[in-house]
Amino acid sequence: MIESLELFLLGFATVVDTVLLLILLERGNQSLVAIWLKLLIFSAWLTHSASFLHGLQAGTEGAMALRLDQCCMGAMALGLLLMPISMLHAALRLNHTGAIVKPKRDLRYLALYLPLLGLPAILISLTQSGERDFLTAVEPIIPFYMTGFLLGNSLSAFLFYRVRNRIQAPAASNFFQQLSLLMIGLTLLGLGFAIFCRGTPWERTVRLMVQLSPLLTISLFVWYALRRRLLPLVIERTLVYGALLTIVLLIHELFVSPVADRVGQRTHFDFVWIEAGLILAGILAWKPLRGRVLEGLRYLLSNNIFETRNAVRRISIEMSKRATHSTDELRVWMEGIVQKEIGLEFVRIWLVGEPTTKMAIPSVTDGPEIQSALNQLHHRLRSTTATDIDRSQETDPSTIDAMVALNSMNLFRLRFESIDGLALLGNRNRSDRFNDEQVSSLSLLFDQFAVTLHNRWQEQQRMQAERKSMQQEKLSVLGLMAGSMAHELRNPLSSIRTIATLLHEDLGTNHPHARDVGMIIEEIDRLTQSTQRLLDYSRPAEVQKRAISPDRILERLMHILSQLARQYNVSLDIQLSCGGAMIEASDASVSEILFNIIRNAIEAARDVPNGSVTIRSEIRLGEVAISVIDNGKGIDPELQDSLFLPFVTAKLDGTGLGLYVAAERVRELRGTITCRSQDSGGTLFEVRLPFRGSMESQPEA
Repeated sequence: MIESLELFLLGFATVVDTVLLLILLERGNQSLVAIWLKLLIFSAWLTHSASFLHGLQAGTEGAMALRLDQCCMGAMALGLLLMPISMLHAALRLNHTGAIVKPKRDLRYLALYLPLLGLPAILISLTQSGERDFLTAVEPIIPFYMTGFLLGNSLSAFLFYRVRNRIQAPAASNFFQQLSLLMIGLTLLGLGFAIFCRGTPWERTVRLMVQLSPLLTISLFVWYALRRRLLPLVIERTLVYGALLTIVLLIHELFVSPVADRVGQRTHFDFVWIEAGLILAGILAWKPLRGRVLEGLRYLLSNNIFETRNAVRRISIEMSKRATHSTDELRVWMEGIVQKEIGLEFVRIWLVGEPTTKMAIPSVTDGPEIQSALNQLHHRLRSTTATDIDRSQETDPSTIDAMVALNSMNLFRLRFESIDGLALLGNRNRSDRFNDEQVSSLSLLFDQFAVTLHNRWQEQQRMQAERKSMQQEKLSVLGLMAGSMAHELRNPLSSIRTIATLLHEDLGTNHPHARDVGMIIEEIDRLTQSTQRLLDYSRPAEVQKRAISPDRILERLMHILSQLARQYNVSLDIQLSCGGAMIEASDASVSEILFNIIRNAIEAARDVPNGSVTIRSEIRLGEVAISVIDNGKGIDPELQDSLFLPFVTAKLDGTGLGLYVAAERVRELRGTITCRSQDSGGTLFEVRLPFRGSMESQPEA
């Protein structure tokens, strides 16, 4: 019974040592742990694991079993030598440099490890003795070891007690006082076993206490160094791994060991390797156990969960500060910050309906295949309750192919009310995988990002509604102003027209300026109609339409606008190809449309050397197309989409109403007006109006 209990406790101590050692080796904890603490825990792990394997070998026979036993005893000797040395190293370092984790390197501390030079002699003695009992095999060196053990531990206890008030850290005084008392108690326990218990009935019990005693020291050290990070990990992993170890030992003792002993006696075959192979096969075959082992390895090899959690916290805080940015700015920022903080090759966010050209995934050629892969992954997540996909754990071949096409290792869904899309993550810079806790943290982060995008979208919609309401209010005010202006302008215009009419009659049709005076009367009539339209701005009046020739209107306008072009040193190129083509409109509407567009083109071309404006008319696909092209500086692409809205202008002295009025008139005539930048510079405005027929048999305007 005592043998099984001893084996179990040594196995459990090995599990605890392993957990503590793995915690110290994690990247996030390495900066918090000094080298001497790592050596101390390594020596305890080496001693306990070797003792556990040595106990498993008890009762086995054969040359292979002997060699394995000797290797275990050699490891036990190394652990027992290293343990008091690393403890003394800790005590001296704390006295000399305090609680600094990584002080300046001092090679003098290497002198403490000189006793390890005797290890080869111990290994040779173990090999030549042929003994299977460790204490019997090392009997000659026990007095020397106990002397060094007594001196080293006593000095360590003294130094720990001395440093208790010199370390400025929380609860440092109580910790070092308890540690020094514990060192004295363990030293007395070791001496009592070596002097009084050898060959007595209590030898096995006291030896087990001595073997397990380092657990108290290293647990106290690690608890103080990592107490805020240690408890959940130790409880979780120690209980899980300890339970698994207990099950394995019970199965081994009750079933495997009796059968192996009988078969081994008959065949003289060592079944240790078969047992190891069966354990490995069980881990690989049993999915829950395999998953637990993989998760443990992933936790050890991946970036520390605390680093990821802190990175997610930083991103979350920064995201809340950027909540007022535009959705495109938020998306670009999110891609960059997650890539940097988490350590990824790339991060790309795709929203449903967004063109794939915005994503620019590295090492992936944009095309229909990319859009198909995105749609495939989006459908895959929508058809399940999962919020993420890990390519290394995915079983669906089509999903794996889609992620390979996108060069993505992890995928997170972005879904909250109006927001629907995907976040694609590339390989990690260290080529490791996320563990479950890291995936959960990232999933919550992308959920928060989806909520932020939705809130920002709602805010933009609200702001657009407010701007539209303000714009409508401006138009309402403009309507009131229009009534006042029309009232003020009517009488002067009427007087001017009367005088111009009398002057035209007095001059006669043969006078050189008769045509100019006639054009003045026509422009006054057009201005009067425009004033009336301004008066009826909110409710456009019905305009009497008739068949008119766009080329004739352009010729008339050129006589007026050529004066403006000469003033600005802008050349005009007129290419009229409509001939007798007619459109159904009013003369005033078409004149207003073309006058505003051509005047804007001349004013745009005045700012460049050799400014020019080209006016073309032609019949195209059953429509009359009139193009006005200038070689000015062009219009900002961001402004082109809103150029025909009221109060939007690219000119410093513009009102923002000319193009808006022109666009309204075009829509009234069931036509279209477009604007686009030229590759060579400048801007092209094109007006298309329905073609009615030719001038033949039409009454002259």
